[in-house]
Amino acid sequence: METPTKPMTAREKIRKLVEVKEQAQREAQERYKNDPEYRAVFERLEKKNEERLANQRL
Repeated sequence: METPTKPMTAREKIRKLVEVKEQAQREAQERYKNDPEYRAVFERLEKKNEERLANQRL
């Protein structure tokens, strides 16, 4: 007979969410380092944002 699993407490849910977030961030950083196409997309976005900010300051 299987015992029913206990529902997660709020602290456990938050801990799990933080773990998932940290894993996603590590994967994104790794991809940024190793994938030139992915890095190029970010560089284009950074340039676009810089231009937009420069135009707002005028």
